[in-house]
Amino acid sequence: MRKGRIISIDNIDQTGMIIDENEQEIPFHANPKGHNLKLNDNVIFEIALTISGLSAIITGL
Repeated sequence: MRKGRIISIDNIDQTGMIIDENEQEIPFHANPKGHNLKLNDNVIFEIALTISGLSAIITGL
């Protein structure tokens, strides 16, 4: 599991960007029944290969 911080978020689409501990920016799409995410939240996530490339799957705060 990886750790990072939300650096941008679209609250309507629940999409955004995470910056990880290595300063790599990774896009994410939040699970609709997941967490109430906010800008600058610290998150725990896994990386998955999706149709649009690498994406973060948030597993915890």
